Amino acid sequence: MKYDIDVGVTVGGTITAGGTIAEAYQLKSLESNSKIIRDIDRAAGQLINAPGTLKRVEVRVFGGQSGTYTDFVNRGKEATLINVTLKQYPGVEVQIEFSGGTVKTYKYP
Repeated sequence: MKYDIDVGVTVGGTITAGGTIAEAYQLKSLESNSKIIRDIDRAAGQLINAPGTLKRVEVRVFGGQSGTYTDFVNRGKEATLINVTLKQYPGVEVQIEFSGGTVKTYKYP
């Protein structure tokens, strides 16, 4: 099983070769919402086979108005994330911090 994680947290906080990973993260920084679904899809795909009870994609969106939660919803990105993308990666959580400070967390189921 192949996977790619940016950050892994081990059981008991001890880092050892071959240690058990309890939490796996993919981290993304974006300049706008324009390609957010593509980037979340790729990041979630890298976590789907990762070990751990928590698998999370954390996204931070910069870019003023084109990186706000309102823009994300108005472009139909939230609906696509909920109705299409997350269904391909059950158990993977996505947390997005939008420009303006709004933070949203999504997970399927």
